[in-house]
Amino acid sequence: MKINRHACIVLVLAFLLVPFSTGAVLADGLLIYSEDNNLTTPAENNQTVIIGSNKYGYLNINSMDFVLMGTSGEVTITYTIDSWIELLVFLFGKENMKERVLSVLNYPDSGRTQEVKFRYIDSNKAILSVSNVVMDNTDGSYWFYQHEFGTTIPIITFHTSASDVKTYTNTKSMERGFGYFQ
Repeated sequence: MKINRHACIVLVLAFLLVPFSTGAVLADGLLIYSEDNNLTTPAENNQTVIIGSNKYGYLNINSMDFVLMGTSGEVTITYTIDSWIELLVFLFGKENMKERVLSVLNYPDSGRTQEVKFRYIDSNKAILSVSNVVMDNTDGSYWFYQHEFGTTIPIITFHTSASDVKTYTNTKSMERGFGYFQ
C-alpha cells in the first residue's frame, strides 16, 4: 500500500514539474520571448511566421505533407505535443491523439466516400492514407478538392509527381482546390 501512495505522489509531482522544467519558447505575435528574456524576431531565427493558430488542443501542428498517387494520397503530419501530455499518451494510449489528428486533417469529407487509415503515429508525426482525396478527370489530369482543415497549417506541401511540388503557407482552407497532371 505504501508503494502505491509513493507512486501517486511521484506522478503528481511529475505532472506539476514537467511543464515548468522544459525550456519552452513562447510566441507573442511576431516577437519571441525565450526563457532568458532575450527578444528576437522570427527572421533572426529563420523561423516560419505563423498567421493564425496552429494549435489544436495539445497538438502544435508544424507541417503537413501530401503525396498524391492517382486518386489517393498519403499524408504525413508533423507536430509537437505538450510535454506533460506525452506522459499521458504513453500511459493511456494514442486513441485521443488519433482523434485529434483526424480532426486537424478533417477527413473524411462529408458527401464523399473516403477511407482514412493510420499507417503510423507517434508523439512527433502521423502518417495516414486517404482514398478519393482527388478527382480523376480520366485524361491524365486530376483535381484536388476544396478542403477545410481543423486548424491553420504553417506549411502544406503537395507532391503531385516526382518533379512537381506545390507549397502553401499558413493555410486553414483550400477554398478552390487545384488541378494538376500525373
